[in-house]
Amino acid sequence: MSLLTRANFLVAAKTSSPAARPLPLLLRAASNATMPDLNEPIMENKLLCMQCEQTKNGTGCTTVGVCGKTPEINALQELLVYSQKGLSCWAQFAYENGVPLPPTLASFLHASTFSTLTNVNFDAARFREYITECHALRDDVEARLRAAGIETSPAAPNDLPWFDLLAHPARWNLSVSYLATATDEALVKMGQMVSLEHRRHIVEPTILGLQEMLVYGVRGLCAYTHHAEVLGKRVPEADAFVAEAYAFFMLP
Repeated sequence: MSLLTRANFLVAAKTSSPAARPLPLLLRAASNATMPDLNEPIMENKLLCMQCEQTKNGTGCTTVGVCGKTPEINALQELLVYSQKGLSCWAQFAYENGVPLPPTLASFLHASTFSTLTNVNFDAARFREYITECHALRDDVEARLRAAGIETSPAAPNDLPWFDLLAHPARWNLSVSYLATATDEALVKMGQMVSLEHRRHIVEPTILGLQEMLVYGVRGLCAYTHHAEVLGKRVPEADAFVAEAYAFFMLP
């Protein structure tokens, strides 16, 4: 199965019949789609969220979440997940090279991933904090690798269609100083650039569905690992797996 570019995916959506593309409605490009600005996210809907069984019409919320999640909160969650993927690429690379990392990194991944589940957190300020901490931790992991004499970086393929507006998460990073002054509008815009609503137009739908299903599985896992830690329990294998899973999603 070949991956489609944004342009020819939209052309296929305009010219093929519905019978030729028997896919979930919200994972299809709109039949009347037009080629957008290549530097702008494709946002036909205000958001697209289909992670729970209560989604609108059983297919996905597109204006505001049935749970009450706003498009702005959704975009911040999307940006957080993108940042988590980048952090995990670096964490997995450190693990593979025998560089020890503090358990606080796994604790962060568990808590912040859990925060993106339905009805867990709708606090924009808290998501800003998570995003900032995520990039600070990414810088810390890189510093630990350099201190260990490792000058290489994790793999970051640049030919994957789902990284069309922002660089591969392993190569993309926001400075803590920038995040301290960035407006909510700027962060929301970046979140839209990596959102499911945007990606559904540029990624082959079967691959996109698999990607999302795997992410939802990690979120479910983190609901347990986070609460287990709150109760004083943790499983090192689960700590390592979360970073490994996020990093895996970033490969071809």
